[in-house]
Amino acid sequence: MDWYNELNLDNTMFLNTHVKKERCNIDKSVNNYGYKFIDFLQCNKMFILNGRTNRDYTGNVTCKGASAVDYCVCTSNIFKYVLSLNVLDFSPLLSDVHSPIEVLCNFHAPDDVSTALSNNHVNPLRQRGITGPLSLLEYCFVPLSQVGNVMNVRNHVLL
Repeated sequence: MDWYNELNLDNTMFLNTHVKKERCNIDKSVNNYGYKFIDFLQCNKMFILNGRTNRDYTGNVTCKGASAVDYCVCTSNIFKYVLSLNVLDFSPLLSDVHSPIEVLCNFHAPDDVSTALSNNHVNPLRQRGITGPLSLLEYCFVPLSQVGNVMNVRNHVLL
């Protein structure tokens, strides 16, 4: 059941994004915890990305190969950054019964932060010839002297 389809959503929030309004889910069972989770999402204007994005349009199961209980949720202001969600193959090295979820996002840094970051340290990704906008992964390599600039990016993204 996708209760968002029953709401009068502003369809523009899905335009120019990789997130579909309609959500698919192979797991058709819902229990009391599921209904409480849906209430929580409604109250907080949040969306489940599983079953809405590139690489997971079918809404793959995440637990014991039978149910979807692991989710990535966000508000609609994050849609523009989401590229895809993918449920990866189960590995007993990572979990007892859960499959990992991979969410790919592209966060574009404001020009002043991109310049500050590129001028003050050599990024390992840039050393390998990866070009284009700074990605969230690159912020993992930011020296402590640039943490304030990264926080400005975070605040810019969350607004």
